[in-house]
Amino acid sequence: MNYRQRANMILTIVFIAFMATAMLRHLYGKDFALQLVFFVLEAALVGGIADWFAVTAIFKKPLGFAYHTALIPRNRVKIEAAVANMVQTDLLSLSSLQSKIRNARYSQILIAWLENEPDIKQALINSLAAYVQQWASQLDVAHLAGRLETMLRNKLGQLDLSEQLQRIGLWALERHKDEQILVYLLNELETLAARPDTQAKILEFLEEQKREKTQSSTLKSFFTGILESTDSLNLDDAAAAISRELMHTLSSLHSPQHPLRRKLREILAESMAQMALRPDWQQGIAAWQTDVLERLPLAAGLDSMLTLLFEAATGTAGEQQESMLVNWVKDQGTAYWEYFRRDVRLQNWLDHYLAGIILQVVTTEHYLIGDMVRETLTGFSNDDLSRFIDDKAGNDLQWIRINGSLVGGLLGLIIFLAMQLVFDPILLPMLHTLLH
Repeated sequence: MNYRQRANMILTIVFIAFMATAMLRHLYGKDFALQLVFFVLEAALVGGIADWFAVTAIFKKPLGFAYHTALIPRNRVKIEAAVANMVQTDLLSLSSLQSKIRNARYSQILIAWLENEPDIKQALINSLAAYVQQWASQLDVAHLAGRLETMLRNKLGQLDLSEQLQRIGLWALERHKDEQILVYLLNELETLAARPDTQAKILEFLEEQKREKTQSSTLKSFFTGILESTDSLNLDDAAAAISRELMHTLSSLHSPQHPLRRKLREILAESMAQMALRPDWQQGIAAWQTDVLERLPLAAGLDSMLTLLFEAATGTAGEQQESMLVNWVKDQGTAYWEYFRRDVRLQNWLDHYLAGIILQVVTTEHYLIGDMVRETLTGFSNDDLSRFIDDKAGNDLQWIRINGSLVGGLLGLIIFLAMQLVFDPILLPMLHTLLH
């Protein structure tokens, strides 16, 4: 039984008791007990009916009485505004929300939730790995290679190669790295000079020079023929002698004190020091740099490299195995989560970051709280609004009715006793005496 039914039942009992007492009072006269009960029940009935009328008038027109009744339907606009304002400014005020948002520990909430739900944590890591796998498999490698090529060409084009070469050269000279480079070059040149075809190429070069010289002059051709016929000019011997002299010279250059070697180092040092002061050198290096970049097939190389990389990362060795990329993402996800759980500074950063985002939204959109309450109440019909308020405060309102009957009866008892025991026997004779 709800409180409305209880209030109705009490009012009905009081009414029946009042009618029964009235009948007994009519039959048996003015007995003190009947007079007392009748007066108390009358007061209780009046109080109960009055409070029933007052409570009912809040929601509708009791007995069709229209004067200052149906207060909620009549004042629903004011009620909606008052409720919306109360929720927005008191219950969910901007200052209170900002304080709670700033003090909230979002990272601890997240950690506690995921640690208590390991399946959810693993599902999140798996979802991340699957997303990365899908993203990588759908990636346009040719487009990515093109963008990387453009970026590399721009970066390499902006590089001052002459300055970098000067730095490298000076660094090599300061640390005697040039000596190591020179020794390496000498070893390579000696290996090249010792090859059997080197002497043949020297001979070919000498013969070419002989032809050019003899073709330009008949006299030179005549004397050359005489020299060859007398074996005074033997190109084979000359080529062999040049080859031996070349080997001897290269071998002697291994000595750090060799004049030519020291001269080469002086020329290199002077060139490195003057490189920044020689505009012609800088222009030449820049032109060479531009030409190399234009000829360099970066796109094809990057495309092939990226294709192999993504195939290796996203491919699987068997039907039941996951790709290397998926395994890597899972390992990284698990490792990063453990790092996050231990790192207080990272947690504080996340709390501050999330609080900032939420504060910005709440501060900007706080007015929506009142608007949502107002829109919700506006969507109610008069009956719906009355039922909504009755559901929230109905019990207290029905207690007003019950209290009306109880307080009315109590006051009736007090008034009756005061009239019968004080006013009629004592005060009334005194007033009568004073007046006469």
